[in-house]
Amino acid sequence: MYSERLMINLCIEINHLLKEGICMIEHRKRIALFVGQADESYQSRFISGFLKEAFSQGYDVCIFSMYRKYQDTREREQGEANIFSLMNPEKFDGAVILKDSIQTENAADSLELYLKDFFDNRIVVIEKESDLFPSICTDCYSAVFDLVTHLIEVHGCKDIAYLSGKKWHKHSKERLQAYRDAMAKAGLEVPESRIIYGDFWYQSGEICAEELLADGKKLPDAVACANDQMAIGLCKAFAERGIRVPEDIAVIGYDSTIEGQTSPKPITSALIPAEEFGEYAFHFLMDWIKGKIPDSFKLRSKILLGESCGCNCESMPHYQIKRDDWGTDISEERYHSVFNTMDENLIMQSSVQEYLSTVYSYVYQIHDAKEFHLCISSEWKSASQGIHHKNNGYP
Repeated sequence: MYSERLMINLCIEINHLLKEGICMIEHRKRIALFVGQADESYQSRFISGFLKEAFSQGYDVCIFSMYRKYQDTREREQGEANIFSLMNPEKFDGAVILKDSIQTENAADSLELYLKDFFDNRIVVIEKESDLFPSICTDCYSAVFDLVTHLIEVHGCKDIAYLSGKKWHKHSKERLQAYRDAMAKAGLEVPESRIIYGDFWYQSGEICAEELLADGKKLPDAVACANDQMAIGLCKAFAERGIRVPEDIAVIGYDSTIEGQTSPKPITSALIPAEEFGEYAFHFLMDWIKGKIPDSFKLRSKILLGESCGCNCESMPHYQIKRDDWGTDISEERYHSVFNTMDENLIMQSSVQEYLSTVYSYVYQIHDAKEFHLCISSEWKSASQGIHHKNNGYP
């Protein structure tokens, strides 16, 4: 009897504690954070800083992340962006959108419009302008100005070309202006032919090399690139043409990535203080919620001197392993990469031309292959490229 009463009392106490715990959980404030490809360097470091501050203040954070920020089919773009619709506006007290990381067309704008109509709490947009909500960005100008000045004052470069990002992009404009101002301060002219526009991706660097070398043009002393990926693509193209970096031409980047830091000649660049910016973004949101005017973010990007400009990695993190070449293969696991959706995309196609185009788009992931065979069903045997076969799913 005694043990039975004890068990009943214990159950009542446990039930009471559980209810208290549930109430505490329900009363914890929550922030929704929207991002594209959360594991990339900038996003990962930003999230780390944001979570650190949020948890210390008793906030929970739910991260809604697209698995990849770039997609190769419209269907997959739609599927990836659908994760943002899982956010229940009633359960959150604030939201943060890493807008520049959401590259799928219209996905970020659609998310903003949805939140404007259905979410009544404060929202902050990161690293891109917004017509609907306050936005905050890191300072690109200072580091690019300092990097170009480094080329001029330390390495004696006078003819410096610039590989910019997308013309309309906020950071592209800011970084390009920093380059122009650094050149002007040194009394150096900038012919428009020395400014080339890219899209922040590796291939832009390769195209830049072709433009700089077209019609027997004289190489500049250096090329300043708006990010590391384009700088790597540029160095790869130079290497393929027998042009040495930095002996024949200096190259610098911006936003210092692990790939840039572990290149055959580590890329001189600037490390964006993403983790600190994540901490700042949390406090900005808190001030915004409380109706305060937040302080501005003052921390500048850290200059990392590698070898691509002619320095000796004075301020570069040291890694035991560096890549042997300037390859721009981003799938470390080669064709076994978890990012490889080749099989899916091949069996989705419904014409020979589409099928072969898909094969071509994946060739860069398959290395050292001497032969390539296509195994397809017999109905394709006599089909010309103009014949379209109906596809009701994956045959």
